[in-house]
Amino acid sequence: MCKNVLHFGEYQTADMFEHCGHLRTGYSVFDRFPLSFAEAPAGKATKADILELIKRDPFVTPEAIATALNVKREWVSRNIAEMIKGGAITQTVKSDGNINRVIEPSADEILKRLPPPKVTDILLRYSYQKRAEASGPDLLPTSRPFCVKLVGLEKEGRVYTRADIEKISARVGYNVFLRTGGFWNNAGTVEIHCRHYWMTEILIKEK
Repeated sequence: MCKNVLHFGEYQTADMFEHCGHLRTGYSVFDRFPLSFAEAPAGKATKADILELIKRDPFVTPEAIATALNVKREWVSRNIAEMIKGGAITQTVKSDGNINRVIEPSADEILKRLPPPKVTDILLRYSYQKRAEASGPDLLPTSRPFCVKLVGLEKEGRVYTRADIEKISARVGYNVFLRTGGFWNNAGTVEIHCRHYWMTEILIKEK
């Protein structure tokens, strides 16, 4: 749960992340991937698994669900669309393009007809990482305080849900998920984001 922070300067925005998310303690990293990646082959997941992952993170993407369940993205998107049409999921698109999904009480009828979800020991989280195309170390002498803070938190093992990041975005007035630390002069090309980005992680509970 995020604590309420009243000021929204760069230092204060970075401090918000210290009071959100959680450490990876008790979980090991099963996989990491950027937002675009090859789809996995079809597995034996059910709608119950999709509902469980959406319940944990309303902003989770079909790509992340597909990788966590080892299924194709099309299968996830098709099943989400069916559950939206059937009233089990309500989907809203925010002004910044992010999609929020809410599990409705009618989803209980679906769950009664399906085996229990298999993803009880799986978490989908995001960590602050250097982009693969960015040369050099994680931090440079010119790195912004925001990035210095977030990279330090990542080294401590702190990860976040998409909902954590979106809550902070709503409070500071810009999309922290897309912008990260701010503008980056990438070999003469000015990017709207910095040298870092939010890496998707699949965490498995340690036995």
